Amino acid sequence: MKRHQSIINYDLAINEVWVEENLKYLRGENDNYEIKDKNLLVWHSAVTRRAKIKYNGRFNDFKNIDELLLYSDEIMHFTAQLYLYRPYLNNPLRDQYTIGSITTYPNYHNLEAKRYYMYSDIVLQKIYSYWDRIGDLIAAFFPDLITPERVYFVTAFDIIPTEFHDIQSYKWLKEFRENSFKKLNNKRKEIVHYTSSDTQLKYDHLSVSRNRLEIEAWISERNAIPDYFKTQITLSIEGFYQTLSFLEEVDKRLFSDIE
Repeated sequence: MKRHQSIINYDLAINEVWVEENLKYLRGENDNYEIKDKNLLVWHSAVTRRAKIKYNGRFNDFKNIDELLLYSDEIMHFTAQLYLYRPYLNNPLRDQYTIGSITTYPNYHNLEAKRYYMYSDIVLQKIYSYWDRIGDLIAAFFPDLITPERVYFVTAFDIIPTEFHDIQSYKWLKEFRENSFKKLNNKRKEIVHYTSSDTQLKYDHLSVSRNRLEIEAWISERNAIPDYFKTQITLSIEGFYQTLSFLEEVDKRLFSDIE
């Protein structure tokens, strides 16, 4: 029972962070499933209905929206973990020591820092997976232009025919794909294929451990990680809205003959 109570208390602490940091998720405030005065469940179903009919049910809209909602929940949850641990990270400025004329700012990596980096890598991959599901949604309207195993956000977006490039929401997605998403994906590739955040920041610190200004910059960069993901949460929700707005127009142009 004590262990179960610990789980409950931990979850309460996470909920407090959600409120304090005003973190959002796709389900909307109080799980009302509203996004800019639209019910996202109804809207998602309406926008994808005729594409599903056209392509003989190859696209499972129920699975798609469930996946998007789940990943959005996870993104918010793991971002909240970062805010929870951030106040308790070890601080090289507090732990400094001087020998002779040389001052060193050591990185006494504490438990909170280990968890912090662990969750930062997790949330990065969750955001990427969320946008993969956006890719599935886009590809459902152009299944003859891309095979299922090639569908990711970028690959699905890049096969959109030029006749739809005039749509305003396409332009929003294009700017996101070429800038914010590209940077995020580069970060993801680095941690998945090369070096974790924990290891990278460890060696970044070692290279500047006797330079106070550089250490201050290192701390600032480390502490900004949750705020970066908070911005990505906002983009993920806006991206869902822009995607459905785009596909709503595609639906009108492509499937007007379907009742």
